[in-house]
Amino acid sequence: MKKTVLFLDDEEVVAEITIKLMRALGVDADFTVAHSLGEAIRIIAERGKQFQFNVAVLDYQLPDGYGTTLMESIRRFYPNCRVCVYSALIDADPEATRIIRRYAPEVMLPKPFKIEILGEALQKLDLLPN
Repeated sequence: MKKTVLFLDDEEVVAEITIKLMRALGVDADFTVAHSLGEAIRIIAERGKQFQFNVAVLDYQLPDGYGTTLMESIRRFYPNCRVCVYSALIDADPEATRIIRRYAPEVMLPKPFKIEILGEALQKLDLLPN
C-alpha cells in the first residue's frame, strides 16, 4: 500500500520542486499539499481519523503561523505519523531550533538542503524502498 504524505509549504514552487525531488530519489507516495496552516488544519479536520497520513513534512514559518503548531493535531489524529519539520532557521537560529526540537519531530531538515541530506531524511521517515 502506498504511503500518504501531508506536505505543508506556503511556497507552491518550493513544494512542487521538493516533491519532484523526493520522487526522483525513489519516494512512491500519495502527496496531499497544503499551502497554509489553515488549509492543513482544514484537510486534517475533513479527513479525520479514518484517513491516515504516514508522514507529514512541515515548513516551520508560514504566513498564518508555524508548522509546529500543527503537530498537536497530527499526533492526536495520526499517532503513528512520522514528522519532518524543515526551515532555513534550523541551525541558523538557535532559538528557532530549540523551539522546533521541543515539538520533537522525528526529522529536522535545514533549508536549503543538499540532496544527500534529503535522502537521509527520507530514509529516517521510512519513505524510501528498502
